[in-house]
Amino acid sequence: MGFIPYPESVTPPETMVDTAMNDQDGLAVAPHPFSYRCPSLGTMINELFLDGVEVLNAAHRDIYVNGLAQKSASSSLAHTGGSDAHSPEMLGDAFTEFEGKSADDLYRSIQQGETNPGGGPAPLRHWILWNMEIAHGVGKRLIASFRGVEHTPDDPLERVYQMRRHNKVIALGACMAFMATPLPFVCGIIGEGWIRWKGRKKLKEVSSEWISGCV
Repeated sequence: MGFIPYPESVTPPETMVDTAMNDQDGLAVAPHPFSYRCPSLGTMINELFLDGVEVLNAAHRDIYVNGLAQKSASSSLAHTGGSDAHSPEMLGDAFTEFEGKSADDLYRSIQQGETNPGGGPAPLRHWILWNMEIAHGVGKRLIASFRGVEHTPDDPLERVYQMRRHNKVIALGACMAFMATPLPFVCGIIGEGWIRWKGRKKLKEVSSEWISGCV
């Protein structure tokens, strides 16, 4: 089991599903269908020929997004869980339970709709640690740029090496201040409130669509 990239020009969901299932002999599973962080399928999950729906996404700590997915996904589809890990600590926060151990067993279980989501949302401490890891990583790159350490063009932080010296000093100071103060915890608490607000907003939007569809 693997992931085969599709051409960037292929954007309609119907085409992506057809490409995954027919051209690549794969499975079509919709991730976080009601996410407010990125374009998602929403209520289209029951209009497309999908194999499964991710009804538990650990990256969504609010109770609304996963709740909408669990309520909306047809029982005929495989229900899956995913950690959507942004750091090693997040791996396994949520997962998919199935009979067997191999990739073929997972493939067959999804095809037959015999999976269950497991785990739960990523703990807040995992997000706080992830933010600290980012600050630490950027700080290391800034120090490396001062020392003239060579880097590869595909380095995701290549832009750090292109910064002016005084901007690097400011950025390095910001990284150190972030790491050495309670800022990560403050940002985590503020972020917690923001995702709950976004989740409630998404719930209201989807509920309005359901009511309009029934009228």
